[in-house]
Amino acid sequence: MTDLSDLPDGARARVDSVSGEPLLRERLVELGFTAGAEVEVKGRALLGDPIEVRLRGGLLAVRRDEARCVRVRTEDAR
Repeated sequence: MTDLSDLPDGARARVDSVSGEPLLRERLVELGFTAGAEVEVKGRALLGDPIEVRLRGGLLAVRRDEARCVRVRTEDAR
């Protein structure tokens, strides 16, 4: 298991859990970061922040600090 922020571009994983401050955690869950959801890192801005991810058929840009709160499990880690 690792943080979403640690995945390389093009990597796919499944959300395991979301942590952090209650308001941030609630916001991330409302965006679709729920257990079992598949997420793919599409790319990063020039300085590495924000991170563009595909989640539930849509594209989102999340800050690196927010992505650190999303724990994911890669297909390799099964």
